[in-house]
Amino acid sequence: MARTAIVFGMLLCGLTLYGLVAATMKSPFQFVPLMFGIPVLFCGIVGLNPHRRRITASLSALVMLLGVTIGIMETINRGKAWSDSTQFRPVLFTMGVLMTLLCTVYVVTFLIRTARRKGELSTLQQLRQGDKHPSDAKHPSDSEFGTYSTPDSASPEKQIQRVPIRGD
Repeated sequence: MARTAIVFGMLLCGLTLYGLVAATMKSPFQFVPLMFGIPVLFCGIVGLNPHRRRITASLSALVMLLGVTIGIMETINRGKAWSDSTQFRPVLFTMGVLMTLLCTVYVVTFLIRTARRKGELSTLQQLRQGDKHPSDAKHPSDSEFGTYSTPDSASPEKQIQRVPIRGD
């Protein structure tokens, strides 16, 4: 997620550059994508450290969620100006739409990755608690030879060792 944050932070900074170059009249809204792009870019760079990945990914998703909210509000305001035919600036409207799209894609990507990660963790926790897993099915010949299974260590990821039982 760190590399994704770096890419989206750079895209938001590039969106600001587009707004500054394309518009003839300057507006404070032209700097709003930059205000979201720099923190997300910073979170991405810090997130390259494996010990800080989770917190920086969550923080960057929170910043982008705020960006979605502000982008939607700004797009609605620019749309109203378009319908009233008063001071409509197509560059600012385009910036608002693009900022909303970029932030939404990032938040959705974060949610998908988080859901996948939680699914993997729950499967691992089930294995650690001793729940049955399809790959743990007993071999049909185990009961014939009187064997039982013991883990060779405390970790469920280790191979199960078969130990024969002496029968009477």
